[in-house]
Amino acid sequence: MTSLPEGVQWIPVSLHADARGELAAFDRSNLPFEPVRIFVITDVPNGATRGGHVISCDEFFWIRLGRCRLSICTGGFRTSLLLDDPKRGVVVPAGSFLELTDFAPDTILTVMAPQPYAPGSPRRPPRLPPRRNQPLPAADPSRRFAGQRTDIDLAIARVFESGTFILGPECAAFEDEFADYLGVRHAVGVGSGTQALSFALAALGVGAGDEVITVSLTFAATALAIEATGAKPIFVDVDRGSRCIDVAALEAAITPSTAAVIPVHLHGFPAAMPEIMKIATRHGLAVVEDCAQSHGAALGPRRTGSFGQAAAFSFYPTKNLGAAGDGGAVVTNDPSVAERVRRLRNYGMDADRICVGPGINGRLDEVQAAILRVLLPRLDEDNATRRVLAGQYRSKLKDAMLELPPHCDGAVYHQFAVALDQRDAVRRCLIETHGVESAIHYARPVHQHPHFFRTDLSLPVTEQFAARLLSLPIQGEIAAGRVDYIANALVESIAACRS
Repeated sequence: MTSLPEGVQWIPVSLHADARGELAAFDRSNLPFEPVRIFVITDVPNGATRGGHVISCDEFFWIRLGRCRLSICTGGFRTSLLLDDPKRGVVVPAGSFLELTDFAPDTILTVMAPQPYAPGSPRRPPRLPPRRNQPLPAADPSRRFAGQRTDIDLAIARVFESGTFILGPECAAFEDEFADYLGVRHAVGVGSGTQALSFALAALGVGAGDEVITVSLTFAATALAIEATGAKPIFVDVDRGSRCIDVAALEAAITPSTAAVIPVHLHGFPAAMPEIMKIATRHGLAVVEDCAQSHGAALGPRRTGSFGQAAAFSFYPTKNLGAAGDGGAVVTNDPSVAERVRRLRNYGMDADRICVGPGINGRLDEVQAAILRVLLPRLDEDNATRRVLAGQYRSKLKDAMLELPPHCDGAVYHQFAVALDQRDAVRRCLIETHGVESAIHYARPVHQHPHFFRTDLSLPVTEQFAARLLSLPIQGEIAAGRVDYIANALVESIAACRS
């Protein structure tokens, strides 16, 4: 069962059918109020949104035919409900912000209220502080799952009914759908984003004795995946403006041993792929994009993941497209690369289950694939919400004593990371005084981790960002309706730490 915000409740509706037709009755026996106003919503154009305001009294929503999605922001909680069952309706309490979207053709939606229509309700989400004694989290994938719980439950049930749990129809269908979404020919589901990187490199022939150039302002998995192939990671600095790989530093680091480059699309901002591809082509290097944070990001008409010889995606739960566990994918336009990755993820076996080369158990399971199939069609909408929230942050923080993230129309804001002085003190003030959690990506750059530490390597821009970046809540289910509160809390925390 989906956990509902306080005051939101499902109400059973009794339908009585016989040869004369069907009857549904509503009164105080099944409604918490006496209906005074009743209106019916029909013929909603494709893609249109209804609502988009704060309701002044309790309202009851009942779907007679078709389906639509009801998004609610109330009591410090945001959720999304699928209305598709005429045997129940939902009551939403006064003061809630709501939107109706995703109307199916021929939908008939009835709305009832205990008061006449009151114009002038604000057409924006309420500005909600965190609940008392409950911090506002930096991220919470369970809230996203809650909004899609009905569809997710059906998808999981479909897997159990099929009896196939590994490399079955759900994984194959997700691979096709994800490849189509990205505009590439092949996607291969694997066990994690780390495996996706190492499989992609190995499938491109990278191995012992090779060097792979990447950045240090990333999660350690990027470098560990390089080591998993037997190759050596070579770290270069990031560009101050984009926070992604500095293309001049990339070219300067190329040696006769360089076999590949891994550009990281940090925080959902695309790296300078056209320039990177030109450098790689000029020097005969393979390019594997690290898209662990850039699901749906684009440069012009092309999505990240479609530029290099291969790309690696992670479906860790907090990602913009995240599963309910680990998962990943390698995408490519090269059928031979795709086939090698399929063998690598499944014990090196061919179609006849004969081991013909190296491999491990590194597969995307059917349950995670089924969940991802539910979430993929909603990815663009979720990314659009993140862009709206980022725009609100920019407006509120434009005069604050901090550095905003770079602006890029194709970014998907996996993180909204500001750079500021006294970062750690400000972060403590945010949570202790205002109840707002934040995150650090990443507190120590990879080249300063003990395993990768080198005394002769200095990456000044990377090191400055690692000491100053602070990620604010940007997930729609958390930040929507709360940007003003979070931004004001940040400004107050900065001032408190400077006094």
